[in-house]
Amino acid sequence: FKAFSTGLYVGSQENPYLALVKTNDKDNMGCEIHSDCKFILSCAFDLNQKIGVLNIPKSVIDISPNALSRMSGLQRIEVEEGNPKYTQVDGNLYTADKKTLLMHPIGRSEALFTIPNGVQVIGSSAFSDSKNLQNVSVPMGVQEIGYSAFYGCKLITEVELPKGLTSLGQNAFAQCSGLG
Repeated sequence: FKAFSTGLYVGSQENPYLALVKTNDKDNMGCEIHSDCKFILSCAFDLNQKIGVLNIPKSVIDISPNALSRMSGLQRIEVEEGNPKYTQVDGNLYTADKKTLLMHPIGRSEALFTIPNGVQVIGSSAFSDSKNLQNVSVPMGVQEIGYSAFYGCKLITEVELPKGLTSLGQNAFAQCSGLG
């Protein structure tokens, strides 16, 4: 284990994994991931309520599916230019080819979100526990909705699924009490 001011890293110097993030300052709304970090493990930011903006360095090549979930203060994800695996559009995290929406930060204030055309997959836990989301517009090209993609989105009252949808993950809409 190697501790930096922003977190605990495991693995070797050549392949550091971000295992756990800590914020010492109660007013800290940002988080700096070490520039050598390549992997972000599951629950690395678990229940972190302070981080409002998360900056993903270009060195990160793997983010576990639920690494960024349950960050109730997260409003925006930024990805450093030159990252070969990830990108962001309007503060949402996508694969570099923009075919998979990986994370819509749960602290965002908008009630309506329109998934961009070209997205084919909504990743596991992508919208999980979104606080303000009431309606999601899913375009025709979406073929897959991952495990727990909308889990715990209590305010969602409407989601229209496209006809081309071929896979709906387990618990995709579990605990969505607004869906009748």
